[in-house]
Amino acid sequence: MILKRKDLIDRLEESGKEFVKWLALFTPDEAPTPPGPNEWSAREIAIHQRDTEEQVFLLRTARALQEEHPIVTSFVQEEWSQAHPADGESLAKIIADFRAARRKLIRLLRNASSREWEAYAMHPKLGKLSVSLMAEFNYSHTLNHLAQLVDLHEHAMLRKLNE
Repeated sequence: MILKRKDLIDRLEESGKEFVKWLALFTPDEAPTPPGPNEWSAREIAIHQRDTEEQVFLLRTARALQEEHPIVTSFVQEEWSQAHPADGESLAKIIADFRAARRKLIRLLRNASSREWEAYAMHPKLGKLSVSLMAEFNYSHTLNHLAQLVDLHEHAMLRKLNE
């Protein structure tokens, strides 16, 4: 997907807002409940989205803008979650953390020059990750998890109707 810079940033910003709106539809009982075995709950999706926003997209973008071709590492959600459990965190805090990270990222992207937009980080498996490519990937990542939330919400509504 190739979007113009402003359109991509606008869509990235709006998709973050939409993600938060869908999370707000889940009750305190629904949010931590996965729809089935080996499936993520809305809370787990929120944690993952927050973690990747902070530890992948924001961090890598900031480094690419501040350093010359920094080497970045792979992000493995399971390892991160074990090292940084979110058990005691409320959904409200997780959402606030995500929103803060997304706002910082949007500000970085809006303030980046055309030259900085093509700055890049080096990933051991993925190779050259330009700021523009990371923004596109983040947008796609957000849409994927937004679709998961929509499906989960539908599942919760259907379960209520069948009770």
